[in-house]
Amino acid sequence: MTEPRPPDRRARDALVLLIALSAAVAVVSSVGVALGFRTLAASTRAVVGAVECCGTVFSSCLVSWSLLRAALPWLAATLLLWGWLRAASGLARNIVLHRRFVVGLGSVPVPIVDLRARGIEGLAVPPAAVRLIEREGVSCAFTAGFVVPRIYVTTGLFARLTPGELDAVLAHEVHHLARRDPLRTLVVLFLEDLLFFVPIGGWLKRAFLEAREEAADRCVAAAREGAGLDLAEALRRLALEKVGSWSIHPLAAGAVRTGDLVRRIRVLLDPDSVPPIRPGWRHWSVTLVLLGVVLSSLYLPVIWNGMPETFDGCGPEHCAKRGCGHSAGLR
Repeated sequence: MTEPRPPDRRARDALVLLIALSAAVAVVSSVGVALGFRTLAASTRAVVGAVECCGTVFSSCLVSWSLLRAALPWLAATLLLWGWLRAASGLARNIVLHRRFVVGLGSVPVPIVDLRARGIEGLAVPPAAVRLIEREGVSCAFTAGFVVPRIYVTTGLFARLTPGELDAVLAHEVHHLARRDPLRTLVVLFLEDLLFFVPIGGWLKRAFLEAREEAADRCVAAAREGAGLDLAEALRRLALEKVGSWSIHPLAAGAVRTGDLVRRIRVLLDPDSVPPIRPGWRHWSVTLVLLGVVLSSLYLPVIWNGMPETFDGCGPEHCAKRGCGHSAGLR
C-alpha cells in the first residue's frame, strides 16, 4: 500500500492541476476558434439568411443536421465565454469584498510583550504580522490579505484559550501566512469558476481547501510535543461558539470554522485514521467527456473541412420568400 502524499503536496497538486486544466482549455479553444473562425462566420450568415428566408426560427427547413453543425461551435464558445465572464466577475468581487473586510476589521498590532506574557515565545513571524481585533465576544483567528497577508486574532480568543492552545492556533496561522494561502485560495476559486461546467473543478477546490487546513494542522503537531492535542482542544472548544452578526470572509484562512472540523480533529488525534479524499472515476470520466464534447465542437469547421452554407430540408414549400437563395439546390 502506497503512503499517502503529504497534505502540503496534495494542496499544491490540486492547484497545479486546476491551472493545467484551465490552461489546456484556453489554448485548445483559442486554436479552434482561430482555425475555424472564417468558415464559422460564413455558416452563421447562412443561418441568418435561412431564418430571414423562412420567416421563423421554427421552420422545418432549419431542423437539420446542417443547422446542428453550425450551432454547436457557437454553443461551445458561449459556454467557455460564460466561464471567463463568471471567473472574472467572481475574481473582482472577491478582491473588493476581501479588501473591504480587511479594512473594516479595525485591527492594531499585537505588542510582542503581550505574546510573551501569554506564554508564546517561539512564534516564527514578525510581531507586525499579528494584528489584534477588539472583539471580546468573538473567539477566532485567521489569515487575510493577498499582497501582504497578516494574522488576525480577536481579544476573545486571547481571553478564552490557554497559552498552549493559543500558541497552537497561532502556529497554524503562521503556516497559512508562509504559504500565502489567501492568495492561493483566490486563484483556486477563479479557476473553479472558469471550469464551472465540469465536476472536477469543484472537487479540486474541495481537495485544496481540506489539504490546506490539514497541512497547517500537521505542521502544528510536528512543531512540539502536545501541540496537536492543544490545537484539537482549541478547535473542539471554539467550534460551536456563536459569532453573532460578524462573519469572516471566505478567503480568510483560519484555524477555526474552516473545513470539516470533525475530520480535522480526527486527523490531529490519529493521522492514519482518516484517508485523504480522492476523486472518483465518475468525476474524471464525466469531466473528460464534457471537455471532449465542448472542445471538439469548436473544431467542427476544421474537422468537416467547411461548414454548411445551406440547409438540408429547406425548399420552396417552406420559404416565405421565393428565390431567396435558400430554396433550391441545398445540402
